[in-house]
Amino acid sequence: MKLNITVDVQAYRARKLSVTIACYDMVVDLCLEAFNMGNGVRIDDLHATDMLGQPLAVSINDRTLQIAAPNYHLRYIVITDYEQCVGFDLDRVVTYPFIDEAEIFFGTGIIAQPIDISRHADNVAISFAVVNVPNGWGIYTNLIEPSIDAGQLDGFFVYSAPNLQPTRFQVQGQQMAIDFHYLVQNGHEVPLAASEVIEFVERYLSWLEANLAPYRQLSDIRILFLQAPPDFAARTNQRAGVTGENVQHGIVAYGPADDTYWQERFGYSGYRFFLLDGLAHEIMHFYTTTAWQGRYKSVLVAGENCPPADARLIGEALNLYFSRQFVYDYVGEPRRFYTEAIAYYLNLPPTRKNPFLDLLLLDMALQEQGQSLLTVFQAMLARPPIIYESARILTDKLPESLRASILDSAIPDYRHEVGQVLSKLGYQVITTPTGRVGVL
Repeated sequence: MKLNITVDVQAYRARKLSVTIACYDMVVDLCLEAFNMGNGVRIDDLHATDMLGQPLAVSINDRTLQIAAPNYHLRYIVITDYEQCVGFDLDRVVTYPFIDEAEIFFGTGIIAQPIDISRHADNVAISFAVVNVPNGWGIYTNLIEPSIDAGQLDGFFVYSAPNLQPTRFQVQGQQMAIDFHYLVQNGHEVPLAASEVIEFVERYLSWLEANLAPYRQLSDIRILFLQAPPDFAARTNQRAGVTGENVQHGIVAYGPADDTYWQERFGYSGYRFFLLDGLAHEIMHFYTTTAWQGRYKSVLVAGENCPPADARLIGEALNLYFSRQFVYDYVGEPRRFYTEAIAYYLNLPPTRKNPFLDLLLLDMALQEQGQSLLTVFQAMLARPPIIYESARILTDKLPESLRASILDSAIPDYRHEVGQVLSKLGYQVITTPTGRVGVL
């Protein structure tokens, strides 16, 4: 199978993107996540022709497209109402495109691709081009190869604006040099100077290599910080979320420059901490991830049949447990890992097991036995790459007496059990006058 994808941005002033996909030997249905999603994003004038330009029928079921021909051109227009970044959709795998007079952004979800693309990843060749970019504008994207693979198509970003000047720097790892590119959305400022981003990345990669494993994944990584307005949720009918994501060759963060939002929503101290925490978290996704695209970029990758809870434990919580501790150490306030992060998770509704708190309890139990969760994680990364199918990849490295603590489906009394282990570290779990759980 072969896909030649072209995105024409000539009509950007009307907030329109014209997509043409030349499909060869395509005997599978296509998925277009943004089709019929509404909420400020529309697909218009979708049609297909054979290679001679004759019309072909397109059968559409929800977001699945069926075209009864192996070779054809699929064309459609993506229209967005948004002139500012508003994040990603909570119901669809779509990053909201936004376009104004001086910038164009689009990404995951607006390109039709083979349904269940992970199953066809080894048998599809893909090219991707953006054309009719205004004179003087640049393109900043994680699609950095002349031909891309299925993992990039399933998670990507393209940002275009005048006079783009990303900061470029190189970090020398134990086994390879990594070229980083760092860009902040035009017209916006973040509370991180480029020099601090460089220092932070250098220190973090040094810590990762010293404590986990040598970095040996991708040699070129593009970092993009976008900013959403404080009322992004209201603008999207409460359907958008803002955090960030790790994609092949890229890291993108989008969120409001609003300290109160980050304090109330995630327990962060503010916007700056969110940026540092997000950057650390997404970089560690080059070590462990839940995404199938991780086969191209990561060491521990969730298998097709891995239970979602197990994938979250290994690909998300294990990452966050250590990346967040690093950030608190970096800002010089390691105690806040307990007083902020642990307190935040203790206040979540106890409707299911909390993998973050499970890992804390496991780590403390391991330390009492003269081990640590960090050394267990290190052992898991010793023979990359690994496709994990369950949480047993973690429990196989544990003493027999501790395996049930992860595999057991029963929800612990987190306040009691976490309170016990934190008391040994000099902390106290309390109930505040407002009824929330606090850690002092």
